[in-house]
Amino acid sequence: MTETKHDMVMPHLCSEFFLWICYASENGLGRLGVEQKRGQETIQLEILFWIEDRISFRNPAEEQTRAVVTGDSLFQTQEAAAALSSGKMIQDLRLHLRVDEREYSLTLKSPYLDISSLKFPEHEKSDDEALILERMWLYNEVNFVLESLYQYFTELRLSEEWNKEILPKIRDWVHGVEVF
Repeated sequence: MTETKHDMVMPHLCSEFFLWICYASENGLGRLGVEQKRGQETIQLEILFWIEDRISFRNPAEEQTRAVVTGDSLFQTQEAAAALSSGKMIQDLRLHLRVDEREYSLTLKSPYLDISSLKFPEHEKSDDEALILERMWLYNEVNFVLESLYQYFTELRLSEEWNKEILPKIRDWVHGVEVF
């Protein structure tokens, strides 16, 4: 039996993952260093991530989106603050990724971290075959980055630090208390 992307994502953790991404993004914690194997070589990648300009919320008891917030400084709006503090879950978010000098913009959707509206960095357009191969490489990089972020989150979520330090800070942030 082959493993699919949906086998790697636990749907009940997706909303917590999205909330953690938002919290990290808003509090200057959106930086992660990872190692990646490329052939015989292991390279270090620096990943920066932040919420871009769109986020949608839904009531946990309903499937339908109930609030969509767009624009700059999303979490300083009354709509986002009200949605979070009332217990609404994040349905999808517009994420910006910077991997070394390459920048990507994409929408992540719950519950399986589906990708939509992926924008690649500028790349050379020499011939069709080279363009396809380059886009495949860039798409694989995005998947690697998302897997790395999710793995980091799950390790953090399972650590003792989560309940002792991180979760209380996220709760304070959700309810408008200064966390730093």
